Amino acid sequence: MKILQTLGSTITRTVEQLVEKNHRAAMVNRIRLVIKNESESSTRLYEELGRYYFDHLRDPENKETERLCGSIEEHEARIHRAFGKMAEVAEEARAAKEAAAGEAPGCEACGEGYSCGDCSSCSGCADGERLAGPSAPLPAEPAFYGAQKGEEGGEAADDE
Repeated sequence: MKILQTLGSTITRTVEQLVEKNHRAAMVNRIRLVIKNESESSTRLYEELGRYYFDHLRDPENKETERLCGSIEEHEARIHRAFGKMAEVAEEARAAKEAAAGEAPGCEACGEGYSCGDCSSCSGCADGERLAGPSAPLPAEPAFYGAQKGEEGGEAADDE
């Protein structure tokens, strides 16, 4: 009988130790998650502060910050050029696809063409039928790009 009591108490202690170990591991994981979330939140706030400084408090006489602001402007210019190039490539692909299919761009009713690919209606049709526009819309700059510059409709727009 004594053997069963010893075995039972050993099993009980082992289970209690495992429960305690799992509890500690869960607590450590929760704390790590809190640290990660707070760190990401802090990073976002630093970014907002930096955007505000860049847009409103920029000091041309401070060489260090002006160097950083100049770098930001260079990167934004590269991003803008990349979006333009991406639009060109998409337009070339659309034109090549139409040429391969033997389609002539223009109104299906009267055949009047368009030059920009963005026309919404044909002036040559009496009833104003829509043009056969591009098969896929051209890529646009993402919404966040305008928000970075504090443009209208962006998150970083002035609320003052």
